[in-house]
Amino acid sequence: MRDHRFIRILPLLLAGLLLGGCGDDEPVVTEPEMTPAEIAAARKKAQIEALETKVENLLQNVDKFPDRWEELLLNVEGYLVEAQWFGSETSRLASRLEGARTKINARRDDAAAQRLATVVAQADQLAGEEAYDEAVEALEAFDPEERFAETPSMKAWEAKRDDLLRYAEAEIDYRRIAGTARAYRKEGVLESLAKSVALLETFPEEFAETSYGREIREMIDETFAEYREFKSVEDEILNVPTVAIEIEEYLGNFRTIPSEDVWTVEGDELVGDNGSGQPALLMFGDKNWKSFQVQFWIKAPADQEFRLGATVIPSFRPGQQDRAETYEVATGTDEWIELLITYRAGTARFQDLTSGDKLLDDVNPRGDTASISVGLLPGQEIRIRQIRARVFERYDASAEEEDDGGDGDDDDDDEDEDE
Repeated sequence: MRDHRFIRILPLLLAGLLLGGCGDDEPVVTEPEMTPAEIAAARKKAQIEALETKVENLLQNVDKFPDRWEELLLNVEGYLVEAQWFGSETSRLASRLEGARTKINARRDDAAAQRLATVVAQADQLAGEEAYDEAVEALEAFDPEERFAETPSMKAWEAKRDDLLRYAEAEIDYRRIAGTARAYRKEGVLESLAKSVALLETFPEEFAETSYGREIREMIDETFAEYREFKSVEDEILNVPTVAIEIEEYLGNFRTIPSEDVWTVEGDELVGDNGSGQPALLMFGDKNWKSFQVQFWIKAPADQEFRLGATVIPSFRPGQQDRAETYEVATGTDEWIELLITYRAGTARFQDLTSGDKLLDDVNPRGDTASISVGLLPGQEIRIRQIRARVFERYDASAEEEDDGGDGDDDDDDEDEDE
């Protein structure tokens, strides 16, 4: 009976012991869970604190690295976007970033201005020497890495570059205009002188104070003076009657060397066909002519050259023989062309009236020139027609020579052709 009672009370005793041993422990407190709004606010606070840390580091770097404005400006712009995203809570932070941006931009603009001043000084020195291409090249060193693209100095640089480029183009214009004008002037005819002046007048007025502009003005004045002189001469020439030099069977108005077989007459044409094996020469004019002009038509094979020049007749120098001073020319065509040969003030000018060009450069014969010479080498041929002459001045004013230009003198003076 006793054992059965013990068994029945044993669970009760164990339960008492267990309950009695836990009486001194503190109760467990459970934290309440955060709401979604509280979680979002905590996350935003952490992000703002991180942004503030980054901005503080940036502001320190602005003073520490003043020449790293590209990187600093990039960070400023990025942080400003973050600050604006947080709204009014980071307005003070955004204001500090804007101040930093202003400071960085000012430093960048100052650096750009200093660099611009340096390259402009170099470019101006070269431009002062009118080396405009080199000046533009010096100016290009302003911003090779494109660090100053957004600065006010960039606009000033572009304006300076455009100005120098215009002057560089003016140099090109000068060379083109002056070179062509000189070529026109060298032709030595009235129309070409007028074309020369007209071309020179096209040089831009804005460059008038450069050395190019001053030289262009001098060229205009000189060419105008030459034009007036030529116009006066032309007016004088027009007042002098033209006299025909007849081409007749026996060539009485000409001197020929050799006299047989080379020079003949076919209708109204004088024909030269040199099969003589030696140089042949045709001269026409008068030994009393001092200043004169001869105009005639001439025809030669396009691929053939012949000689054209003046006959030096030292009639006032006893003991000296006449000689022909001729120059190699070619017409370049099988057609008839009209030539004009003028001898004035010691200068002989040969013009192709058909094309308007000079047949060869002006020459100064070595002696008193009084007639025209045409020369053929062996195997060459030529045709001449319609010869007219104007005589402006004679060596002997009292001489009463006929105006037909015939000297009728078929003497056997030795003639040598000056190659």
